Amino acid sequence: MSGIKLEDIREITKNPQGKGYLIIFNDKYLSKINYTFR
Repeated sequence: MSGIKLEDIREITKNPQGKGYLIIFNDKYLSKINYTFR
């Protein structure tokens, strides 16, 4: 597994539920992954 590069990320938005951030990747398989940063 290779690391995530900045160019892989299309958009970062705050999670609508209020916790963490929604990271949208350019890769269609990774397109919606929800990360919570504490």
